[in-house]
Amino acid sequence: MSILQSTQFDIQTLAITTRDGRLGFDVRSVFEELNIYDNIMMPCMSGSIVLRDASGFATKMQFDGSEYIEINIVKDIHNPDGMFFRKRFVIYKLTDRKELNQKSEIYTLHFVSEEYILSEQKKIRQSYVGTHYDMVVKILNDHLMVPNETIIDGSKSGFANFEPSKGNHQMVISNQSPFDAIKIITKRAISNSGTPDYLFWQTQLGYNFMSLGTLLSYDPFYK
Repeated sequence: MSILQSTQFDIQTLAITTRDGRLGFDVRSVFEELNIYDNIMMPCMSGSIVLRDASGFATKMQFDGSEYIEINIVKDIHNPDGMFFRKRFVIYKLTDRKELNQKSEIYTLHFVSEEYILSEQKKIRQSYVGTHYDMVVKILNDHLMVPNETIIDGSKSGFANFEPSKGNHQMVISNQSPFDAIKIITKRAISNSGTPDYLFWQTQLGYNFMSLGTLLSYDPFYK
């Protein structure tokens, strides 16, 4: 989702905070560009935000990987069933920092889902028995702390679309990060039609584990 015009959406929350909540800044008035990406070929959502800073914000925050960005965007605040986006990300990098004048600068902050950072810090050395579906769910539960179901503003999310896979299998995961392990398992998963076409990716509603055939059979949510 790329916001091309500010009038297209109502940005209700766009705030950057430290992990301990000690510092927090509302950046709605100083951002130049906001991009949020989800991709069926990538395990996690990510994005970037361009800030025009005249208050030394980057120096105060330091941006050492312990900062979050909170985003809450709605398409139509008067329509409860309209398009919305609510999520918290981890800021992991600052790039393209340029001084505009003696009082202001511009730079880009890059962010990613919290589970990606956690995955990079862990290695799995474990044997799994069951369906590939079960293995993916267990890795998400045990290693990335993703619950089967979470409640966000009264709407159910968590595992957005998980499609059971065919057959029982045994796999040994040796020294792989959780997302790398899920990638290996996904490539081996077989759908009920007998096709090895599973994908694993994240949207704002949660993680998805689904065959390409099933995905293509769905009607689009937004036109």
